[in-house]
Amino acid sequence: RLVAMAQEPPRRVASQWRKRSQVSAQVAQAECALTQQTSVCNGVTYSILPFERGLGNAVFQSGPGTGASGAIIIYFSAPVTSVTITIHDPTFAGNSVTALDAMGSVIASARFIGNNSPGTYSSDTQTLTGAISRVQLTAADADYVGYSGTFTTGEQRVLVSCGAATLRGDQAKCETSMAIAEPFTIVRRTARSQDFTVEDRTPIVYLAGQTDAWQGTAVAAASVTVEVRLGSGSSARTLENDVPAQLEILPRSWPAWQLTGVTSRTVTIVSGYMTEYPTPNISDWGVAQVGWPDAASDPQLQRAPSGPNKGVAYITNVLSLSGYDIGIHPALFPPSAGTPPQSAAWYNDQNGQPSGTCGPSNIATLAANVDRHEGTTMAQNSHFGVANSMFAQLRPERIFESLSTDKDDANFRGRIKKELERFVQKGAYAAAQANFDQTDGPTVSALGCTLDFNLNNP
Repeated sequence: RLVAMAQEPPRRVASQWRKRSQVSAQVAQAECALTQQTSVCNGVTYSILPFERGLGNAVFQSGPGTGASGAIIIYFSAPVTSVTITIHDPTFAGNSVTALDAMGSVIASARFIGNNSPGTYSSDTQTLTGAISRVQLTAADADYVGYSGTFTTGEQRVLVSCGAATLRGDQAKCETSMAIAEPFTIVRRTARSQDFTVEDRTPIVYLAGQTDAWQGTAVAAASVTVEVRLGSGSSARTLENDVPAQLEILPRSWPAWQLTGVTSRTVTIVSGYMTEYPTPNISDWGVAQVGWPDAASDPQLQRAPSGPNKGVAYITNVLSLSGYDIGIHPALFPPSAGTPPQSAAWYNDQNGQPSGTCGPSNIATLAANVDRHEGTTMAQNSHFGVANSMFAQLRPERIFESLSTDKDDANFRGRIKKELERFVQKGAYAAAQANFDQTDGPTVSALGCTLDFNLNNP
C-alpha cells in the first residue's frame, strides 16, 4: 500500500527560441506633392512661405524672377515621415535643406550639390526622414534656385515589443517607441494575465527617436499595453498600441522527480493504516510513504522587483523529494520481545491448524512479497517503481516550476499545497498506484495455503 499524503506523512531532513513577439504597427503611408502655397493631403495641411510659382522645372521659389533666392519654410499641421526636395538650377555651394520636429529641434539636414557653372541647368534631390513638423530651405548667397518636392504622411502608432521569450528568473524587457519619431510621454504601462494585472503609471518623458524600456525579472506570461501622450496643451493626444505585445516565458529545466533509494524500512504498526491483529486486506501488510515537498517550508519564494511582472511571486528553488519510507507489519515475522501481543498471536496461529493451512515458511514468503510490493527491493513492479514511472511520464515538477501569483506568500503556499495534494491524491498518479494495489495484491497473497485469521482458535 502506498500512502498518498495521508495525515502528515513523515518528513525527512533533506540530507526556443520563440519567435519575436512584437506589435508591429504598420504606418499607412501616402505620398503628397508640394504644389500649392497651402493645401491638404492625407489629412495633413502644408504651407510654403514665402511662395512664388517656380520657373522652368521648378514648382515654387522664394520670389519672382531669377534674382538671388531667399529662405523658404514649409510647415506641416502634423508630423510627416519624410520630405523629398529637388533643387533646380543650383550653382554655388551652400544650398541646404533642414528638417525640424514639433519642438524646433533639428532632426536631419542635407546639402545640395551645385554645378559651379552659371547658366548651366542641373538639379539635385535630397530626402530627410523623421517626425518632421517643418522644413527650412536655405539658398546659397547670390544663387537663384527653385524647388519641387513631395512629403510622406503616416498614421502615428505606438510600437511595443517584448522581444524573444525569456527564461523564468532572467531579465525581461518590453520596449516602446513611436512609428514616427516624435517626443512622447509614457502615461501608463499595463501587463495582464489570467491571474494578475500589473500597472505602472510613472510618467517618463522621451525625445523623438528614443525608446522606453520596461524591464525586470521574468515570472509569468502577460499581454502588455502602453499608453503614451503626444504633444502638449490643447493639442495633446494619447495613443495606445493597437494589439497587446506578448511577454513570453520559457520554463526552467528542473530535473525530473525520481526516487533513488529507500530511506528507511521499519517493522512496526503504522498508526492510521494498520491494526495490531492483521486483517485479510492486502493494504494492512505494508505502507510506503514518499517524502513529498513541504509547501510550508520547502519552496523559496521571490517577487519581481520591477517590470511587467512587478510584485508577482514564483518559486526560485528546485522542489525535490526527500525520501521513501516503508513500514512492514510485525505480524509477518517471528515474535520478539517488542512484538505487539495480537501481532504475535496472529503469527503463532499460522501453524497449519484449522482454520488455516499456512506455516512459518509461507509467512516468510508473504513477508518477502510485501517487501517487494512496497518497494524495499526498488523493483519496477512495486509502489516505488510505479512512482518513478509516473514521475517520468507526468513530470510533476513542471507544475511547481510554473506557479506564480500576485497574492501574499501565505496564499501562495496554500496554492502550492493544493497542487501537490491534487497530484498525489487525484488524477493519473493516484489511479496508477491504486491500480497496482488491485492487480498485484493477489500475487502477494498467492501462497498456496490459507491464512488463519481466527484468533480464538489457535
